[in-house]
Amino acid sequence: AKIIAERLGHVNFVASNGWLDRWKKRYNIKGKVVSGESAGVSEETVVSWKERLPEILEGFQPKDIWNLDETGCFWRALPNKGLCQQSKACKGGKKAKERITVALICNALGEKERAIVIWRAEKPRCFHSVKKEELPVDYFCQKKAWMTGEILDTVLLHMNRRLQAKSRFVILLMDNAGCHPADLKEKYSNIKIVFFPPNTTSVLQPLDLGIIQSFKLHYKKFLMSFVLSKIDECSSASDVTKSVTVLHAIRWVAQAWQNVKDQTILKCFRAASVLNDDFEVASIPETQEDPFADLDNREEELQGMLSQLPETCLVEEYLSAEKDLPIGPCYDEESWEEDFFDEVGHMQKSKKQKEN
Repeated sequence: AKIIAERLGHVNFVASNGWLDRWKKRYNIKGKVVSGESAGVSEETVVSWKERLPEILEGFQPKDIWNLDETGCFWRALPNKGLCQQSKACKGGKKAKERITVALICNALGEKERAIVIWRAEKPRCFHSVKKEELPVDYFCQKKAWMTGEILDTVLLHMNRRLQAKSRFVILLMDNAGCHPADLKEKYSNIKIVFFPPNTTSVLQPLDLGIIQSFKLHYKKFLMSFVLSKIDECSSASDVTKSVTVLHAIRWVAQAWQNVKDQTILKCFRAASVLNDDFEVASIPETQEDPFADLDNREEELQGMLSQLPETCLVEEYLSAEKDLPIGPCYDEESWEEDFFDEVGHMQKSKKQKEN
């Protein structure tokens, strides 16, 4: 700003922090974290997909058009930045990076399947008084909390049985991640699986266009409400995070998924060009409200909660920590061979157990 002022001949200009804050508010400038894949998506591929969509979706009503996607979630992570008085120490602790994988399934009318949660332990200690069947989500365990082809097959088999009982046929849109095996495509009698083109889900997949973001805002609100209720009882961030259990996370996942509005889901399906004026959307109540207004409100509420913590940050920074978290097998350069064959051995063992 000083350089520009000098070039314009304003010799008395002073660029203070207060001036910068007022300038950002005046022109609605906001800091953003650079992330995601949308900048690298092929426009030609996107256009081609949208041209083929009417043919792909022919014969299916909005209630029968479903989307499935997974997202990683640091289920008890707190912000790692903060403001405090200069004379006070800012004590934190080991960052809580335990990750669960959450899989979400919804259709173009806003109907949702139960959320799927994947964690490392088959029966965590916090489950001692709770039966797995009583959980508000479909719970699976995998040693690295990843989605696998085996888990996905189990989920879709159950879904297919329910559809068979209703004589209902649906189309399921998914990305072509490694945990979504291509051989599942023709396996289910009542589910037609269609994969999005590679590297395009950030602009074509409804769940990626705002539904998962809405879900995470709701989840973080539940987490922060719990943290604020415990903050006076704990001396450090580590103590706060230790009081959060997987059972808490599971219940918050179920509540957060339930709180995502139907109109938000519908808006995202339209943004992905899955729905257009030719579909029967008249049964959905018309509204003058912005379907994404709840996202803005949730961001403001979450920011208000974050500001009450000794360690805080912007909502965008808090949520961006979970961008691109792996939800399926990925191998590093040093141990990829050992991890790969370990995963293959586990799959073969599971296959033999099923055969027996």
